[in-house]
Amino acid sequence: MSKPQVRQVTPSELALVAELPKAHRESLARKVKLPAKIRRLDLKAQYIAERMPADVVKSYGNLYLDGNGGSFTWYRFEGEGPVIATAIAALKRRLPGAFTEDGLRPKLAGPLPQLHRVIQYEGYVVMEYGAKDGQRTVFHNYGRHPEEVEHLYRVVLRQQPFSVEVRAGTGPKQERLLEAVQADLRVQFGTEIACDVIGEGGSDSLQAALGSRFVKVKFETTGGGIRSIGIHADETSGLETAPRYLAEIEAGSKELVRGYEYGTVHPTDGYTEQATYEVTLSNGQMRVGARSSERAIENLRQKVVSLFAAPIRAKAS
Repeated sequence: MSKPQVRQVTPSELALVAELPKAHRESLARKVKLPAKIRRLDLKAQYIAERMPADVVKSYGNLYLDGNGGSFTWYRFEGEGPVIATAIAALKRRLPGAFTEDGLRPKLAGPLPQLHRVIQYEGYVVMEYGAKDGQRTVFHNYGRHPEEVEHLYRVVLRQQPFSVEVRAGTGPKQERLLEAVQADLRVQFGTEIACDVIGEGGSDSLQAALGSRFVKVKFETTGGGIRSIGIHADETSGLETAPRYLAEIEAGSKELVRGYEYGTVHPTDGYTEQATYEVTLSNGQMRVGARSSERAIENLRQKVVSLFAAPIRAKAS
């Protein structure tokens, strides 16, 4: 077997490899046979990058967006949705600064989302919004004072099938973001349906579609002075057959949240990522694990939206 070709790399390429999650970087280290004597992170990144194709290293740029993870909701719309490519091209002509690394950095004055940046990556579009819609209490000058907090939100437009992914809490925040995206793109998505995976049945259907492993659960207990209890699976098996899980079910404890782990193979370098998600069974609220890659999220998205038919456009009378 021939040795990987060694090439000259740029500082930006070294940074992309160094900033990968540890599990991904270690997979690449095994792939290129990183010598055990190399221990410093910068030298590891250099050795790996020099032996990886330039286009593969470049693809890591927006693969793990900073701050990924948290609440996710996918929406499907009547028909196949608008022609997003046309709307994005028009937006780029109007606001070219939104498509730069620095973004627009709008001055935030309230809860209405303001467009900051647009990222195009592997066929989908990430729209970043800022909003001053939070509050915290700080201690200053021997007193407690309320202070407004700014947040960054992401809305992702994906095709095949068309869906809008809102990475924010439920309720008014999501509604404001959906309205902001349509206003900025100057399109109307039409009637929507939220792809909420509700109850044990919905959770089981997604697990079957994704091939995920049931790894943790939060119960509301029936007594004993403890209101809730969490159970985690071991590293190889799922909770379905775990004695402690079955005992809680037998005792009548109510499942509140289920957690799952699933694999996603990265086609560019062969890495198999193990990402996680949690489902609140009562309302279907989804939480995606921190540092999940965009490819793992797309894998999850495909399986979630496949469980829901798009709304049917009402016929004109």
